Amino acid sequence: MHAGSAARRGRLREVLAFAQRESPDVLAAGDVDPGNALTIATRLAMEWAYRGGQAIFWNARFEPAEISEAYLPRGPGMLKRRGFLAVRGTIAGVALMIAATQLDASREQRIPQLRFVRERLRGAGAAIVFAPIGTGRVTLTDLGYARMDSACTWARGIPPESVRTLEITI
Repeated sequence: MHAGSAARRGRLREVLAFAQRESPDVLAAGDVDPGNALTIATRLAMEWAYRGGQAIFWNARFEPAEISEAYLPRGPGMLKRRGFLAVRGTIAGVALMIAATQLDASREQRIPQLRFVRERLRGAGAAIVFAPIGTGRVTLTDLGYARMDSACTWARGIPPESVRTLEITI
């Protein structure tokens, strides 16, 4: 799931309603402020991690082992820092990495950021990545990731029917 930052109260309720209805094991929100991330985690009784506008939430089925976080490279004049967040753990005894990030829209910023993200995803086994990579020549497909139903959700080593996606802008 991808959530934007326009914090209209009704849309946050929509995110919460989706999560309560679908009971996902993992959930991600991009370009979200820490207050909305805390609200989502608290209301859904989920564990969570946050860095630079990215949040990952998980329930008790996912057992985290390591959380890594970093800021994406930024160019001169770029004030907003975007984060890269990855949580490695297991679900039902299977190793899984969950990652979330959001790349800049401008090509000159996006290319170094995409290189940074690809470097961190390259060695992962089974993984779900929440990231609006786009449809350009360089994506994540050459690393073995497949785009799911959502433009922002990628998976590797996971059956596509195991991943349900919904994009909501709040």
